[in-house]
Amino acid sequence: MLKILDSKIQNNSQNQTRFVLVGKNIKTYSKDVNKATLKFKLDHRIGSLSNVLQLFSIFEINLTKIQSLSIIEKPWQYAFFVDVFFNDYTLFKDVIKVLEKAVKELKIIGVYKQNFDNKPSEILKDLTHEK
Repeated sequence: MLKILDSKIQNNSQNQTRFVLVGKNIKTYSKDVNKATLKFKLDHRIGSLSNVLQLFSIFEINLTKIQSLSIIEKPWQYAFFVDVFFNDYTLFKDVIKVLEKAVKELKIIGVYKQNFDNKPSEILKDLTHEK
């Protein structure tokens, strides 16, 4: 059980923090997922990133965040971390199939539901035994 030490400590009501739960026997809430975090690696070629990003648009998926990190000891090679938002899970699965062929390496870090209302999740309620 997790104990909440304090709440509403932010100085901006629009501020959001993401937490990752890792462990065994965690309930999954997959029926309403609409957001995902992905990591992919590309070869250092002209247009490679542009081509991949265009796939999200083709499959009606909104790119909400992108971050690149150089790969240590591999000059001119980068890993890209993206957050994407989608309304149709089938289109998300379809773009993943295409991405697997288009990138050097692909990892789905997480698939979850966007918290538009900034309300505590059902998972948090389960962990803290709140009603």
